[in-house]
Amino acid sequence: MAVNKRYSRYLTDDAAERGQLNILLKPETIRNRCTSLLNAGRENSLLYFKVNDNNIATCTDVISEVTKNNYPNLKIPYHSRWRNLEQFSSECFEFGAKGKTSNSFNCRTSLDFVFVSVLIDSGAGNNWKYADSVSGQVYSRSEGLALSSLRMFESGMFSADPDNSWRVDSGALKEIDERAFLEGIQGTKENYLEGFESRLDILRNLGDVLHQISEGQGMRPSDLVLDLVEENTIDLTQVLEALLRVFAPIWPLGEKILGQHFGDVGRHSLIVTSDATTGLVPIHKLSQWLVYSLIEPLECAGIDIFGVENLTGLGEYRNGGLLIDTGVLEFIDPTSRQIVTEPTSELVVEWRALTIAILDELVPRVACALGIRENEFSLPMLLQGGSWSAGRFLAYRRNKDGEPPINLRNTGAVF
Repeated sequence: MAVNKRYSRYLTDDAAERGQLNILLKPETIRNRCTSLLNAGRENSLLYFKVNDNNIATCTDVISEVTKNNYPNLKIPYHSRWRNLEQFSSECFEFGAKGKTSNSFNCRTSLDFVFVSVLIDSGAGNNWKYADSVSGQVYSRSEGLALSSLRMFESGMFSADPDNSWRVDSGALKEIDERAFLEGIQGTKENYLEGFESRLDILRNLGDVLHQISEGQGMRPSDLVLDLVEENTIDLTQVLEALLRVFAPIWPLGEKILGQHFGDVGRHSLIVTSDATTGLVPIHKLSQWLVYSLIEPLECAGIDIFGVENLTGLGEYRNGGLLIDTGVLEFIDPTSRQIVTEPTSELVVEWRALTIAILDELVPRVACALGIRENEFSLPMLLQGGSWSAGRFLAYRRNKDGEPPINLRNTGAVF
């Protein structure tokens, strides 16, 4: 399946340069370059971390126990935004993890929603909370961001159609009012959401890009996905590549290569190639998590999915924290743990890349520990079962705020 040609112009126009840069959009490049850094770690050639293979068994045991506690019947769903919303009810969605509707309205509605919900979901920080007026409960971190985005969606904040509030479109996104968005997330000086400005910029920039693609006619995020369905089938590898093309201009931060933003791409001096991508490590955490989160709406609409096995693990601080807290990764300089670190720093790029590569190796190990056939246990099941929950569990055991093991500056635009 070819990527829809209207997305291709979101890279540089020079054909030779575009050919070089295209590999930064491919999950195989993520996997290959992250594995290259893991191999360097096993040769004691890394700059910031040691790799302790002797502790992988401990890590496997922790993930396996957490998975069995979370899913005693071992029926493990995919890791996606919908897991953060399973405990909440909404008239907008009848499927989530519970419903079985194949209604096309619910498919488009759900695809629209998950775009905005995922794109504002980098870490919320320790202090921000969301008090939900519907449930009467207070939530934080991923659950708070999921629920606040749901309530804003229900209110029609992301729709320019007065007759259909349950949608997202370019007209509304590019004109999101800062005060309304602050009210939607309940942001104040005392209840500050870290990286608030970047999250708002991402949504507005997405609106601008959709407006340009549609040549001013208006467009919904769900169109980006449904345009790639052919004969009731969709390839997630192609979806990721198409979305990364579209998303290139939306990121307020990140590497700019040949004049083009590429979002969640880092630099590491040990990655050496003979082309324009030398030193670059693509990670694309939010974009890949979004693709994982598209699966259930598409399946509920009766669309056949393939290519999920090509996506990679998510290079974020719960999975990465798990590896540090179980001793699989060890700081070469222990003082690195305390220093406030930029998410684009080489240390963090190395940590995230190692996380992605080691997650691949954990899949067969955890499958064996759970007594599941390897071909019936996938990477997104490991993440959900799994590694993300285990990372959060160990973080809260390490400190009451559940902070990651690296003192990260949260920009609201990476992870």
